[in-house]
Amino acid sequence: MKSLTLSYTYYVTILWSLILSLEGRLPPFTLPNNGVRLYLAYKEQIIPDYSMIYASQFYNVNRNNDINNTADALWCQSANNVTNIGVWYYPNGTEVLLFDGDFDDSSGVPQPLFSKRFSGQIALARSGGLSGYEGLYKCIIPDENGVNQTLVVGAYTDTGYNNNVNGNGISTELSRVIVNGSGSVTRVTVTVRLREAGNYQCTVYNDRVTDGNNGVIGGVQALNSAAFLSLSVSDTSTSLNATRLSTGLAHVRLSWSTVSGATGYEVYYQLSSNTPVSVFNTSLTTINITSGLILGSTYTFHVVSYGSVSLPSGNASVLLTISDPVVNYLMVTLVTSTCLTLTWSPPTPVVPTSYNINRRCRRVCESSIISTTNASVSSPHTSTGIPPYSQCGFSLIGIYGAEIAFLNPDHPVTTLSSAPTAPVDDIIFSSVESVSMTVSWDEAPCNGRNGPITGFYLTYTNITSNTSYTINITGGDNRMYNLTGLIPYTNYTVSIIPYNYNMNGPARQEIQLTDESIPGVISDLRYGKNPDAINIVWKIPTVPNGIITVYEIKYRESTSTGPYNITNTTNTYYNIAGLIPNTSYTIGVRAYTSIGPGEWTDREYTTIEIPVIETFSITKLNSTAVRAVWGFVSRASYYTVYYESTSSSSRKKRQVETGMRVFPGDTTEGLIGGLDPNLNYLFSISTSFIVNGIIYEGERTQPIPPGVALTPTLVSRTAMISTLIQMSGTSTPVIPATTNGGSMTIVFIAVGAIVSLLLIVIIIVIIIVVVLKKKRFKNDYDIVNSKNKPIAEQNLTLYIERIQEATYSTVKEPILPVIEEFPNDVTTEEGREVLLKVKVNETTKLCFNWYHNGDPVTEDYAHELRGDGSLLLVSVEEKHKGAYRFVANNDAGTVSQQVVLTVAVEGARMPNGAASTVKNGKNLIPVGQFGEFVANGHVKGNEGFKNQFMMLDSGESDHTATVGLTPSNKLLNRFANIVVYDDNRIILRPISGHKDCPNGYINACYVDGYSDEYQYIATQGPVSKTVVDFWCLVWQERPPVIVMVTNVKEEGKVKCQQYWPDSDTKDYGPFSVTLSDEQVLTEYIIRKIHLTLLGSDQPPLMITQYHFTSWPDHGVPEYATSILQFHRRIKNEYKPTKGPMLVHCSAGTGAKQSVTQFQVTNWDSTGEVKNPQTILMIMEEMYRTQRKRGNTSIVVHCSDTVGRSAMFCAAATTINKCKTEGVIDVFQVLKSQRIQKPGSVQTVVSRDIFAAAYFRDNKN
Repeated sequence: MKSLTLSYTYYVTILWSLILSLEGRLPPFTLPNNGVRLYLAYKEQIIPDYSMIYASQFYNVNRNNDINNTADALWCQSANNVTNIGVWYYPNGTEVLLFDGDFDDSSGVPQPLFSKRFSGQIALARSGGLSGYEGLYKCIIPDENGVNQTLVVGAYTDTGYNNNVNGNGISTELSRVIVNGSGSVTRVTVTVRLREAGNYQCTVYNDRVTDGNNGVIGGVQALNSAAFLSLSVSDTSTSLNATRLSTGLAHVRLSWSTVSGATGYEVYYQLSSNTPVSVFNTSLTTINITSGLILGSTYTFHVVSYGSVSLPSGNASVLLTISDPVVNYLMVTLVTSTCLTLTWSPPTPVVPTSYNINRRCRRVCESSIISTTNASVSSPHTSTGIPPYSQCGFSLIGIYGAEIAFLNPDHPVTTLSSAPTAPVDDIIFSSVESVSMTVSWDEAPCNGRNGPITGFYLTYTNITSNTSYTINITGGDNRMYNLTGLIPYTNYTVSIIPYNYNMNGPARQEIQLTDESIPGVISDLRYGKNPDAINIVWKIPTVPNGIITVYEIKYRESTSTGPYNITNTTNTYYNIAGLIPNTSYTIGVRAYTSIGPGEWTDREYTTIEIPVIETFSITKLNSTAVRAVWGFVSRASYYTVYYESTSSSSRKKRQVETGMRVFPGDTTEGLIGGLDPNLNYLFSISTSFIVNGIIYEGERTQPIPPGVALTPTLVSRTAMISTLIQMSGTSTPVIPATTNGGSMTIVFIAVGAIVSLLLIVIIIVIIIVVVLKKKRFKNDYDIVNSKNKPIAEQNLTLYIERIQEATYSTVKEPILPVIEEFPNDVTTEEGREVLLKVKVNETTKLCFNWYHNGDPVTEDYAHELRGDGSLLLVSVEEKHKGAYRFVANNDAGTVSQQVVLTVAVEGARMPNGAASTVKNGKNLIPVGQFGEFVANGHVKGNEGFKNQFMMLDSGESDHTATVGLTPSNKLLNRFANIVVYDDNRIILRPISGHKDCPNGYINACYVDGYSDEYQYIATQGPVSKTVVDFWCLVWQERPPVIVMVTNVKEEGKVKCQQYWPDSDTKDYGPFSVTLSDEQVLTEYIIRKIHLTLLGSDQPPLMITQYHFTSWPDHGVPEYATSILQFHRRIKNEYKPTKGPMLVHCSAGTGAKQSVTQFQVTNWDSTGEVKNPQTILMIMEEMYRTQRKRGNTSIVVHCSDTVGRSAMFCAAATTINKCKTEGVIDVFQVLKSQRIQKPGSVQTVVSRDIFAAAYFRDNKN
């Protein structure tokens, strides 16, 4: 034979067959259930009889490391589970030695194989090499019946069968497939690496198959065989070329020259030193190879020609590397904010049929990537529609038939910036004070920044003065600024403009009202003076700094060092009455806002002297009576007309007679009778004012006789002269008189010396009489003289009695009043309006008074006194029952009449046709009847509800509320008229080591629940002065839940000072408050708040705030279902042992503590709750939180404590009663609640809406 070395070989395979047997395989078991079997432990397989194994498949150790530590021997197994059975034999028939030691015993183990017996099985273990011991091994082992069975297996080494070959250039591959059965073979593959002609022979021998039966194996005779083959060789092809195709990345075209006489060609490719692979037999000289090749590999392609009866020729070969196509350059030639242009060179070594470009872009501020692909593009290519300031990656993709190649996988480009197109997100105001506020804002949304935000322009404008200031804030992360120097209680527009370098974006603006401050001083204080009063008027402060709530007025005598008299008014004018005439007073006025008072504006004013009447005349009516007429003096209490005699015709009448008559201050004339016809009289008059029970009398006029009149004049002041005219003689014509400033001049004509002499005598007598009379009068009455000295109090009563006695002398005699209309006895129900109508005939100076069971009736919340004398009881309560006496009086006397009012407490009148729900004083409605009750209550404009609501006691009859009205505490109330009862208010205890909680008063009180006392704490929404007090309350009472049923602002008005931070942590006095979680839902907000008492080591307290925001102030939710959901959710937080819930509206009806706040967001001050079902859910959540936290109180607040928060507590109690007892009793719940909180639930609509919603929600 000849040996040739070829780069590529033609293979000839000759197959000889040797018939053996073969069986299938089964899963392994520990021992067979019957019969016998072979088990190869290394493979964990049961192998069939006459199988072949290699030396690398059985050992004397656990080579495969199975978990049972089984030796990987060849096991001969039987269903006969007895010890010491079975024997292994070598191929030559010798018995394999038994070994009793361990499998891996290295000292005495037999070599190269040994056997080891176990119960029901025997192992054939290999301890050495198998070379020289190859062949068929057999195992004889008894089955379960005791009958010996024989199993055969061929065991061979893994290599060494390709060397014993006769002939050069020939190699064999022996497949030792030992089979059992007809048609099976032992296969031998012979490869002839020749291309020379000649005869080739291959012989297969079976000499090594020895089983002691002359080559018969399993009943089949093993045979020897031989095959012969004659071959010739063709010519070799030339000009072989290999080129790449664009139809695929690994597509190749081969072409070669024609070989003469060749009947065909065979094409091979060879990868590295691997065996060549035949891919084509063809008669053509050009082929395309489109499969089987691998991109990135180097191939040698061979073409062999052949004839009909010849071996193939020598091969023609060509080398080709199928490399990835590469683009030499790809660049960006133009970049704008929204587009860019790409250019590239054709790739080598193969150009695609077309190009695709995949674009992956994301804004620099975003993480999400938007991917788009443009197909069938060419260079240059412009990519559009890219957001400004985006980072993009471009992949150039070559299309090669059905395949693609990433020619440039990720070319990075960033588009340019442009002006922002979106404003900043929410503008947030915090730490809002009277002259400063902190403004922060969220960054503009990413899709509107269009580049890096490099700064902001913040412009704030005083809306009132239209004054603006702009601040340039550099740095995109600087999104907070503290505005200072603001004007209190002023609306500011704050505008934020983001910019990218010099490109400005759109503005976002919000309006914020600064907090109130103390007001400035009032302006333009003016006054008007009277003898006993000073009227002052002023203008509001030029700088009000808030809403002026009240003006405080102080006054005292200028010479006094005692306390000021203090009063207040909401008007810009005031009449300070009860002053002493001709006295200097220091008067001050200052304004208040909710923050406190401003500075005083002080002035010193003097009341005027009591004026002397300027017009006064006496007219003789008859010999014993005269009529006095005088000019009116404003605000005078009364007038006193004095008279004294001057002469008499009888010696018995020589004694001077004096007297006086007193007339009311609203009269200008009066009769003086009972005069002695034999006496001549002079008359004078004075004006008096009563101030604080003291009478101040002015100077008297110059005495004049009847028939003479004093009139004002413009001439200068002269001496006083009186004219005497005898009453019994002929009247003398009236002589004109002039007066100025209380001094009077009487001009008269003297006739003769006698008259002159007589006049001198009379004047002397008059002076003596007046002096004596004044002394006697002063001893009797101690009237204040013209210098305004006070009258002694002990003589005041006698003097007033004499005044009353003198009133009969008025010109028109008084007539006793007559009651023309008066009501009969009245029987009514609680809550009704009752009018006690009275009609009295018209008389002069008529006074009315009402008395209830002997006590005077004054105007208050329940009583209205009308001008005609009628009395209106606005809302009758049980305490109003009894006798009412009406008293009318004037100068003629007094009349009175009595009416009895009976109040039916039990029984509520319902609309017609409705079943009464009030029996035996109870208002229990079974749940099954509640639908009918609600329907009946709505009849005739809610008449049924209104009637029962009016029967509610306000709760104020047996309680006082004075602590909250003290000067130091009234500024701590949101509303001046809403305070807490003294006996039910919560008193704040001092916190040791902290001086930031100085107030013991807070507008908060306990409210009982259905079965638990102190279940709720009702409090007002904190004002700016009480935020720290609010947290002191929370720390002291340790509520698990705060229920907030108001918004911080409603209709532009602050309803509740925000007492928690918008984010992170903020300090309030000694407390540090952290907002740890906020869950914003449709109609309410749930907040988790951590509360820390600085410097304290007390254990933490978990509290939840539920903030219901859809409840209108002074209104009710449109549907109660939302508040019932609110209730359910809060109820889940509640356990009775934890104490009361804290409920707050706006005005109130260390250690880390976690506070959870529930805020409802759609209960505003203008409308009604759209979905009150939310409140039910909040109530359940509230109680759940309270149960978790140990059942302390729940804090509930709205704006004023008597509206939404009171309604919430009442609804929760009513629902719990309904759940437990199966009845609804809104009436009794509200009545009980008003005992603890005055004025709870302000509207009739509020009363039944939640019970009705709960009925609808739970009717099944």
